Amino acid sequence: MDLSGVRVEVLGPVRLLVDGAPVPLEPRLRTVLALAAMSHELTVTFESLRRRLGDPAEATIRGYAKELRRRSGREIVRKNQIKVISLALAKAQVDYWRFHELVARARGLEPGAKAPLLREAKGLWRSGEPLSDLPGDLVGSEIGELTWRYRGLLLDLFDAELAADELEAAVAVAEQAASAFGDDNEVRQRLWQAWERTGRSREIRDDLARRVETAAASGIDLPEAVWAQARIAIAEAGRVKPMSSSPPNWLPPRTVEPRGRDREFDDLDALTDERSGVRVAVITGLGGAGKTVLAVNWGHGNAEHFPDGVLYVVARSYPGRPGADLDGQGVRAAGGAKITHAHPDQPTARGDTTGSCRHCSPLSFPA
Repeated sequence: MDLSGVRVEVLGPVRLLVDGAPVPLEPRLRTVLALAAMSHELTVTFESLRRRLGDPAEATIRGYAKELRRRSGREIVRKNQIKVISLALAKAQVDYWRFHELVARARGLEPGAKAPLLREAKGLWRSGEPLSDLPGDLVGSEIGELTWRYRGLLLDLFDAELAADELEAAVAVAEQAASAFGDDNEVRQRLWQAWERTGRSREIRDDLARRVETAAASGIDLPEAVWAQARIAIAEAGRVKPMSSSPPNWLPPRTVEPRGRDREFDDLDALTDERSGVRVAVITGLGGAGKTVLAVNWGHGNAEHFPDGVLYVVARSYPGRPGADLDGQGVRAAGGAKITHAHPDQPTARGDTTGSCRHCSPLSFPA
């Protein structure tokens, strides 16, 4: 059976795609799929699954393999394996391994050759936190690994862009890293370095003030080393003529075209009409319905109507990677650009916009 149209994605909410269409899977099946996909030989043992899943019977685990084959309509799990679930896929069909390949190819290259590979690797990280739709107690170590790798990717890409004298690209990467990783010291150093090289002393001052406020709220003083670094960065930035910059567009790439959403696209178009009076739209629906896909695709198609720029802000947190502060440096650094925001963990459908926003994707429009 032809498996060339099968893809497994874990750099974001876990997805099994067959010929570009997502296959609905329950959390247990997604967990089994992700653990197998991230294993070196795309194989996970029954023993490992029992430890993770609360010691299910072997018949239950074999049932997971059978159900993955049935749901996908393809023989994606090898048959007649002894106490293992083994995916019958090539590593190139899993975004996790494609990411590793690109990063490995970039090592040792000159910045001009390294940056495109790292950009491609970054493009594999879809909207939403990796493994965000799986129980954290089952995949905590994998979440930690992916978080660390994403952080390292952003730092390496920043260094490559800066060394290649792609200053605006370096700024964008540093600001994304800061939005994702909060007060990480190494990320802060890169961020201030980017602003220093592009003459943005105001941004450094604003970020310093935010850090002072955050530290004070915790009852501590900002370390003298940070003050010293800030003084140097502000002074150096003051000697640089600020660069003119194009409006930011931080939307993730379009990876899936939504189907049967003409009405929703028409509704969003109507909401952006200057006569509507609407400034925030909320797209709601159950997990997997297509919320993020709708928001991202609509944002790409209408970016020209947002002259100040378009931002993509991840609001959900998980241990080790805090969600973005919508009033924080990411928005301020973009010069007050309006926000297009999609929740990371559930892609989009229409529904009730009241109550909590656990299953929603807010979009805000220019005033």
